[in-house]
Amino acid sequence: MMRGLGCAKDVCERAFEAYLRARKLPYIRVDEAKRTLPAQGTGGLKSFDFLVATTPRLIVEVKGRAAGARARGGHRSPRLESWVTDDDVEGLRAWEGALGEGFEGAFAFVYRLTTQPPDGVYQEVFAWGGAWYGLHMVTVRAYAERMRRRSAAWRTVDLAPGVLPACSCGLKGWGEGSPRRDGGGSLGVSGGFSRSGAWHAPGFPAV
Repeated sequence: MMRGLGCAKDVCERAFEAYLRARKLPYIRVDEAKRTLPAQGTGGLKSFDFLVATTPRLIVEVKGRAAGARARGGHRSPRLESWVTDDDVEGLRAWEGALGEGFEGAFAFVYRLTTQPPDGVYQEVFAWGGAWYGLHMVTVRAYAERMRRRSAAWRTVDLAPGVLPACSCGLKGWGEGSPRRDGGGSLGVSGGFSRSGAWHAPGFPAV
């Protein structure tokens, strides 16, 4: 039986960053980019976590979520929590508009696991810090097209069982192409470099 653990926000962010580093994907953490984010038209927007040098460039919000136990006998996949808030969805869509063409918002759902999961449950699987992690990434556009109301009181939404794996996309490495517009497929890497060799997002000053 495969069980999932809760994944604190900071732990999941560090795990996701380790995943990006292991795959040599250029990125900027939001704390590094804050000083260069557009100042006009973004007042009050919820901040995101990473800018990743894919095509299109990804505006990533990391979500640490729980994975339910796998059914006895292993015939059914575990239940994967995929809830976000209305502000999460609205914020990523607004950042897409603020940053302009070539940027796309995406949720990175990170699941901390007690054991290595079987094939086919997660889009990506990796080990870090003594634990296994499963990853599903979905563009905010694909998420918004499929989301359902979870709680009106808490202003949360989620995806029906089985929908997240069907619309998730993976970060496979350098130059593997753009995501399909329906939310599936892999994301290829591109970007610009400063004189020091550090990657910077187009439209942002080099750091």
